[in-house]
Amino acid sequence: HEITNTDLTMKKYIISIVSDRYAKDVIGGGASAKAPTDVITLAKEAGYEEIVLKINAAARKISQYLSLIFQLHKVSKLIEKGSEVFFQYPHINPSIMPLVMPMFRSFKKTAIIHDMNSVRVCGALSATEKRALSYFDKLYVHSENMKTFLADKLDKRIEYRVIGCFPYIAAPNEEERKASKQVVFAGNLDKSKFLQSFIYCDSLLDIFLYGQTKDESSFVGRADYLGRFMPDDIQHLKGSWGLVWDGESSETCSGYYGEYLKIIAPHKFSMYIAADLPVIVWNKSAMASIVGKYGVGVTVDSLKDVDNEISKYMNGSSYDKLVNNVRCFAKQMMKPGNMFNDEK
Repeated sequence: HEITNTDLTMKKYIISIVSDRYAKDVIGGGASAKAPTDVITLAKEAGYEEIVLKINAAARKISQYLSLIFQLHKVSKLIEKGSEVFFQYPHINPSIMPLVMPMFRSFKKTAIIHDMNSVRVCGALSATEKRALSYFDKLYVHSENMKTFLADKLDKRIEYRVIGCFPYIAAPNEEERKASKQVVFAGNLDKSKFLQSFIYCDSLLDIFLYGQTKDESSFVGRADYLGRFMPDDIQHLKGSWGLVWDGESSETCSGYYGEYLKIIAPHKFSMYIAADLPVIVWNKSAMASIVGKYGVGVTVDSLKDVDNEISKYMNGSSYDKLVNNVRCFAKQMMKPGNMFNDEK
Protein backbone atom coordinates (compact mmCIF):
# COMPACT_ATOMS: atom_id res chain seq x y z
CA HIS A 1 0.00 0.00 0.00
CA GLU A 2 0.98 3.65 -0.32
CA ILE A 3 3.37 4.64 2.45
CA THR A 4 2.28 7.52 4.69
CA ASN A 5 3.50 8.88 7.99
CA THR A 6 0.38 7.58 9.76
CA ASP A 7 0.88 4.06 8.35
CA LEU A 8 4.28 3.62 9.97
CA THR A 9 3.72 3.80 13.72
CA MET A 10 6.06 1.03 14.91
CA LYS A 11 9.76 1.19 15.59
CA LYS A 12 10.83 -2.00 13.81
CA TYR A 13 10.46 -2.44 10.06
CA ILE A 14 11.39 -5.18 7.60
CA ILE A 15 11.94 -4.30 3.95
CA SER A 16 10.18 -6.63 1.51
CA ILE A 17 11.15 -6.47 -2.17
CA VAL A 18 8.49 -8.06 -4.35
CA SER A 19 9.12 -9.23 -7.90
CA ASP A 20 6.87 -11.20 -10.22
CA ARG A 21 9.95 -13.29 -11.02
CA TYR A 22 9.17 -15.41 -7.96
CA ALA A 23 5.61 -16.27 -8.95
CA LYS A 24 6.48 -19.69 -10.42
CA ASP A 25 9.31 -20.80 -8.14
CA VAL A 26 9.78 -24.53 -7.74
CA ILE A 27 12.42 -26.61 -6.01
CA GLY A 28 15.24 -27.05 -8.47
CA GLY A 29 14.23 -23.91 -10.30
CA GLY A 30 15.63 -21.61 -7.65
CA ALA A 31 12.99 -21.59 -4.89
CA SER A 32 14.49 -18.17 -4.27
CA ALA A 33 11.45 -16.63 -2.60
CA LYS A 34 10.79 -19.30 0.04
CA ALA A 35 13.37 -18.39 2.68
CA PRO A 36 12.79 -14.60 2.42
CA THR A 37 9.02 -15.10 2.61
CA ASP A 38 9.32 -17.25 5.73
CA VAL A 39 11.66 -14.72 7.36
CA ILE A 40 9.10 -11.96 6.73
CA THR A 41 6.32 -14.10 8.20
CA LEU A 42 8.26 -14.72 11.41
CA ALA A 43 9.48 -11.12 11.60
CA LYS A 44 5.90 -9.84 11.45
CA GLU A 45 4.91 -12.28 14.21
CA ALA A 46 7.82 -10.90 16.25
CA GLY A 47 6.57 -7.31 15.91
CA TYR A 48 8.18 -6.00 12.73
CA GLU A 49 6.07 -4.02 10.26
CA GLU A 50 6.56 -4.94 6.62
CA ILE A 51 7.34 -2.23 4.08
CA VAL A 52 6.74 -3.57 0.58
CA LEU A 53 8.80 -2.31 -2.36
CA LYS A 54 7.85 -3.49 -5.84
CA ILE A 55 10.11 -3.97 -8.82
CA ASN A 56 9.34 -4.94 -12.39
CA ALA A 57 11.31 -8.09 -13.23
CA ALA A 58 10.87 -7.39 -16.94
CA ALA A 59 12.54 -3.99 -16.69
CA ARG A 60 16.22 -3.42 -17.39
CA LYS A 61 18.52 -3.79 -14.41
CA ILE A 62 19.34 -0.08 -14.31
CA SER A 63 15.61 0.71 -14.15
CA GLN A 64 15.11 -1.77 -11.32
CA TYR A 65 18.00 -0.26 -9.37
CA LEU A 66 16.76 3.30 -9.85
CA SER A 67 13.27 2.27 -8.76
CA LEU A 68 14.61 0.66 -5.59
CA ILE A 69 16.79 3.65 -4.76
CA PHE A 70 13.82 6.01 -5.21
CA GLN A 71 11.51 3.87 -3.04
CA LEU A 72 14.10 3.42 -0.31
CA HIS A 73 14.76 7.16 -0.25
CA LYS A 74 11.03 7.69 0.31
CA VAL A 75 11.00 5.15 3.13
CA SER A 76 13.99 6.78 4.85
CA LYS A 77 12.14 10.10 4.96
CA LEU A 78 8.90 8.68 6.36
CA ILE A 79 9.88 6.33 9.18
CA GLU A 80 10.97 7.52 12.60
CA LYS A 81 14.65 8.24 13.16
CA GLY A 82 16.26 5.67 15.40
CA SER A 83 14.02 2.86 14.18
CA GLU A 84 15.40 -0.56 13.30
CA VAL A 85 15.29 -1.32 9.58
CA PHE A 86 15.70 -5.00 8.72
CA PHE A 87 17.01 -5.96 5.27
CA GLN A 88 17.46 -9.35 3.61
CA TYR A 89 20.89 -9.59 1.99
CA PRO A 90 21.64 -9.54 -0.93
CA HIS A 91 18.14 -8.56 -2.12
CA ILE A 92 19.52 -5.12 -2.80
CA ASN A 93 22.44 -5.57 -5.16
CA PRO A 94 25.67 -5.00 -3.19
CA SER A 95 26.99 -2.71 -5.92
CA ILE A 96 24.29 -0.08 -5.24
CA MET A 97 24.50 -0.25 -1.45
CA PRO A 98 26.77 2.85 -1.32
CA LEU A 99 23.87 4.79 -2.86
CA VAL A 100 21.25 3.32 -0.53
CA MET A 101 22.68 2.85 2.95
CA PRO A 102 23.75 6.46 3.65
CA MET A 103 20.02 7.29 3.52
CA PHE A 104 19.60 5.15 6.65
CA ARG A 105 22.44 6.70 8.62
CA SER A 106 20.05 7.64 11.44
CA PHE A 107 18.61 4.14 11.79
CA LYS A 108 19.73 0.82 13.22
CA LYS A 109 20.48 -1.23 10.13
CA THR A 110 20.07 -5.00 10.49
CA ALA A 111 20.36 -7.71 7.84
CA ILE A 112 19.95 -11.44 7.58
CA ILE A 113 22.40 -13.01 5.13
CA HIS A 114 20.90 -15.45 2.66
CA ASP A 115 23.88 -15.72 0.34
CA MET A 116 27.32 -14.28 -0.30
CA ASN A 117 27.80 -14.80 -4.00
CA SER A 118 31.48 -13.93 -4.13
CA VAL A 119 32.29 -16.52 -1.45
CA ARG A 120 30.10 -19.19 -3.04
CA VAL A 121 31.45 -18.71 -6.57
CA CYS A 122 35.00 -17.46 -6.03
CA GLY A 123 35.89 -18.68 -2.56
CA ALA A 124 36.55 -15.23 -1.08
CA LEU A 125 34.58 -12.20 0.05
CA SER A 126 34.84 -9.54 -2.65
CA ALA A 127 35.58 -5.89 -1.91
CA THR A 128 32.05 -5.04 -3.09
CA GLU A 129 30.38 -7.45 -0.68
CA LYS A 130 32.72 -6.48 2.16
CA ARG A 131 31.76 -2.85 1.74
CA ALA A 132 28.05 -3.68 1.47
CA LEU A 133 27.99 -5.81 4.64
CA SER A 134 29.99 -3.21 6.56
CA TYR A 135 27.08 -0.77 6.41
CA PHE A 136 25.04 -2.86 8.83
CA ASP A 137 25.02 -2.56 12.59
CA LYS A 138 23.85 -6.13 13.14
CA LEU A 139 24.08 -9.24 10.97
CA TYR A 140 22.08 -12.45 11.28
CA VAL A 141 24.48 -15.17 10.14
CA HIS A 142 23.98 -18.89 9.52
CA SER A 143 26.58 -20.40 11.81
CA GLU A 144 29.39 -19.74 14.26
CA ASN A 145 31.75 -20.49 11.38
CA MET A 146 30.15 -17.73 9.28
CA LYS A 147 30.40 -15.34 12.22
CA THR A 148 34.12 -16.08 12.58
CA PHE A 149 34.63 -15.76 8.82
CA LEU A 150 33.01 -12.31 8.70
CA ALA A 151 34.20 -10.92 12.03
CA ASP A 152 37.76 -11.20 10.76
CA LYS A 153 36.93 -9.09 7.68
CA LEU A 154 34.28 -6.55 8.65
CA ASP A 155 34.09 -3.58 11.00
CA LYS A 156 34.56 -4.64 14.64
CA ARG A 157 31.50 -2.61 15.73
CA ILE A 158 29.11 -5.04 13.98
CA GLU A 159 26.95 -7.23 16.23
CA TYR A 160 26.24 -10.82 15.14
CA ARG A 161 23.35 -13.19 15.76
CA VAL A 162 23.75 -16.87 14.79
CA ILE A 163 20.47 -18.42 13.55
CA GLY A 164 21.72 -22.02 13.19
CA CYS A 165 19.47 -22.72 10.22
CA PHE A 166 16.62 -21.09 8.34
CA PRO A 167 12.99 -21.47 9.30
CA TYR A 168 10.86 -23.47 6.87
CA ILE A 169 7.12 -22.94 7.09
CA ALA A 170 5.06 -25.66 5.41
CA ALA A 171 2.15 -27.99 6.08
CA PRO A 172 3.25 -31.01 8.16
CA ASN A 173 4.25 -34.27 6.57
CA GLU A 174 1.24 -36.53 5.93
CA GLU A 175 2.96 -39.90 5.85
CA GLU A 176 4.75 -41.64 8.69
CA ARG A 177 8.45 -42.04 7.95
CA LYS A 178 9.73 -45.60 8.01
CA ALA A 179 13.29 -46.87 8.32
CA SER A 180 14.70 -47.65 4.88
CA LYS A 181 17.67 -46.95 2.64
CA GLN A 182 15.71 -44.48 0.54
CA VAL A 183 17.74 -41.27 0.18
CA VAL A 184 16.23 -38.05 -1.18
CA PHE A 185 18.13 -35.25 -2.89
CA ALA A 186 16.24 -32.11 -3.95
CA GLY A 187 17.78 -29.21 -5.82
CA ASN A 188 19.32 -28.14 -9.08
CA LEU A 189 20.36 -31.56 -10.35
CA ASP A 190 22.42 -30.27 -13.27
CA LYS A 191 24.53 -28.18 -10.89
CA SER A 192 25.03 -31.10 -8.53
CA LYS A 193 27.86 -32.81 -10.40
CA PHE A 194 28.53 -35.26 -7.57
CA LEU A 195 25.28 -37.07 -8.41
CA GLN A 196 26.76 -38.84 -11.41
CA SER A 197 29.32 -40.69 -9.29
CA PHE A 198 26.98 -41.07 -6.32
CA ILE A 199 24.15 -42.81 -8.18
CA TYR A 200 26.59 -45.10 -9.97
CA CYS A 201 28.46 -46.19 -6.85
CA ASP A 202 28.07 -49.80 -5.74
CA SER A 203 25.50 -49.54 -2.95
CA LEU A 204 22.09 -50.78 -1.94
CA LEU A 205 20.62 -47.30 -1.66
CA ASP A 206 17.38 -46.25 -3.33
CA ILE A 207 17.88 -42.69 -4.54
CA PHE A 208 14.99 -40.30 -5.16
CA LEU A 209 15.72 -37.09 -7.05
CA TYR A 210 13.62 -33.93 -7.20
CA GLY A 211 14.48 -30.76 -9.08
CA GLN A 212 15.59 -29.11 -12.26
CA THR A 213 17.39 -31.10 -14.93
CA LYS A 214 17.80 -30.85 -18.68
CA ASP A 215 18.22 -34.60 -19.08
CA GLU A 216 15.98 -36.88 -17.03
CA SER A 217 17.29 -39.89 -18.94
CA SER A 218 20.73 -39.54 -17.33
CA PHE A 219 19.27 -41.00 -14.11
CA VAL A 220 17.26 -43.86 -15.60
CA GLY A 221 18.09 -47.21 -14.05
CA ARG A 222 20.16 -45.77 -11.24
CA ALA A 223 17.80 -43.35 -9.48
CA ASP A 224 14.12 -42.40 -9.47
CA TYR A 225 13.57 -38.93 -10.87
CA LEU A 226 10.34 -37.63 -9.32
CA GLY A 227 10.09 -34.18 -10.89
CA ARG A 228 9.72 -30.73 -9.37
CA PHE A 229 7.45 -29.31 -6.67
CA MET A 230 6.43 -26.01 -5.13
CA PRO A 231 8.51 -25.10 -2.05
CA ASP A 232 5.47 -25.06 0.24
CA ASP A 233 4.28 -28.46 -0.96
CA ILE A 234 6.59 -30.89 0.80
CA GLN A 235 4.05 -33.21 2.44
CA HIS A 236 4.45 -35.88 -0.22
CA LEU A 237 8.24 -36.15 -0.40
CA LYS A 238 9.20 -39.81 -0.55
CA GLY A 239 12.09 -41.45 1.23
CA SER A 240 13.63 -41.81 4.66
CA TRP A 241 16.69 -39.53 4.51
CA GLY A 242 17.45 -36.10 3.07
CA LEU A 243 20.91 -35.55 1.57
CA VAL A 244 22.75 -32.21 1.88
CA TRP A 245 25.82 -32.24 -0.38
CA ASP A 246 27.51 -30.02 -2.94
CA GLY A 247 30.41 -29.94 -5.35
CA GLU A 248 31.66 -32.23 -8.07
CA SER A 249 32.83 -35.18 -5.98
CA SER A 250 31.06 -37.86 -3.97
CA GLU A 251 34.32 -38.43 -2.07
CA THR A 252 34.08 -35.06 -0.29
CA CYS A 253 32.44 -31.67 -0.73
CA SER A 254 35.25 -30.24 -2.80
CA GLY A 255 36.12 -26.84 -4.24
CA TYR A 256 34.51 -23.50 -3.46
CA TYR A 257 31.11 -25.11 -2.91
CA GLY A 258 32.60 -27.41 -0.31
CA GLU A 259 34.29 -24.51 1.46
CA TYR A 260 31.00 -22.63 1.39
CA LEU A 261 29.22 -25.55 3.10
CA LYS A 262 31.58 -25.05 6.05
CA ILE A 263 29.89 -21.75 6.90
CA ILE A 264 26.34 -21.79 5.47
CA ALA A 265 22.99 -23.29 6.43
CA PRO A 266 21.62 -24.68 3.13
CA HIS A 267 17.90 -24.10 2.73
CA LYS A 268 17.39 -27.74 1.70
CA PHE A 269 18.55 -28.75 5.20
CA SER A 270 15.56 -26.89 6.66
CA MET A 271 13.26 -28.28 3.98
CA TYR A 272 14.16 -31.87 4.86
CA ILE A 273 13.67 -31.14 8.57
CA ALA A 274 10.24 -29.63 7.90
CA ALA A 275 9.34 -32.79 5.94
CA ASP A 276 10.27 -35.09 8.88
CA LEU A 277 13.32 -36.38 7.04
CA PRO A 278 16.46 -37.11 9.07
CA VAL A 279 19.41 -35.58 7.22
CA ILE A 280 22.72 -36.81 5.86
CA VAL A 281 25.37 -34.06 5.94
CA TRP A 282 29.10 -33.71 5.30
CA ASN A 283 30.99 -34.03 8.57
CA LYS A 284 32.96 -30.81 7.91
CA SER A 285 29.90 -28.73 7.09
CA ALA A 286 28.37 -26.12 9.38
CA MET A 287 25.26 -28.30 9.69
CA ALA A 288 27.24 -31.20 11.17
CA SER A 289 27.24 -29.50 14.58
CA ILE A 290 23.44 -29.16 14.52
CA VAL A 291 23.04 -32.81 13.53
CA GLY A 292 25.26 -33.84 16.42
CA LYS A 293 23.67 -31.53 18.98
CA TYR A 294 20.03 -32.30 18.20
CA GLY A 295 20.31 -35.86 16.89
CA VAL A 296 18.50 -35.15 13.62
CA GLY A 297 20.54 -37.30 11.25
CA VAL A 298 24.00 -38.61 10.43
CA THR A 299 27.29 -37.12 9.30
CA VAL A 300 29.61 -38.67 6.72
CA ASP A 301 33.07 -37.94 5.38
CA SER A 302 32.22 -39.38 1.95
CA LEU A 303 29.04 -40.48 0.21
CA LYS A 304 30.57 -43.96 0.18
CA ASP A 305 29.89 -43.99 3.93
CA VAL A 306 26.15 -43.31 3.62
CA ASP A 307 25.08 -46.95 3.31
CA ASN A 308 27.05 -47.98 6.37
CA GLU A 309 25.87 -45.05 8.50
CA ILE A 310 22.16 -45.33 7.80
CA SER A 311 22.31 -49.12 8.18
CA LYS A 312 22.73 -48.46 11.91
CA TYR A 313 19.15 -47.19 12.00
CA MET A 314 17.34 -49.99 10.21
CA ASN A 315 15.92 -51.58 13.36
CA GLY A 316 13.02 -49.14 13.40
CA SER A 317 13.14 -47.83 16.97
CA SER A 318 16.43 -45.99 16.49
CA TYR A 319 15.14 -44.44 13.26
CA ASP A 320 11.86 -43.49 14.96
CA LYS A 321 13.88 -41.66 17.61
CA LEU A 322 15.63 -39.68 14.87
CA VAL A 323 12.28 -38.72 13.32
CA ASN A 324 10.97 -37.61 16.71
CA ASN A 325 14.09 -35.48 17.18
CA VAL A 326 13.52 -33.96 13.74
CA ARG A 327 9.92 -33.06 14.61
CA CYS A 328 10.93 -31.44 17.88
CA PHE A 329 13.69 -29.48 16.17
CA ALA A 330 11.32 -28.37 13.38
CA LYS A 331 8.89 -26.91 15.92
CA GLN A 332 11.70 -24.97 17.57
CA MET A 333 13.06 -23.82 14.20
CA MET A 334 9.79 -22.14 13.25
CA LYS A 335 9.24 -20.12 16.44
CA PRO A 336 9.52 -16.35 15.84
CA GLY A 337 11.56 -15.96 19.02
CA ASN A 338 14.08 -18.51 17.80
CA MET A 339 15.30 -15.97 15.26
CA PHE A 340 14.30 -12.57 16.62
CA ASN A 341 14.43 -12.81 20.43
CA ASP A 342 17.76 -11.36 21.53
CA GLU A 343 17.44 -13.12 24.88
CA LYS A 344 17.76 -16.53 23.20
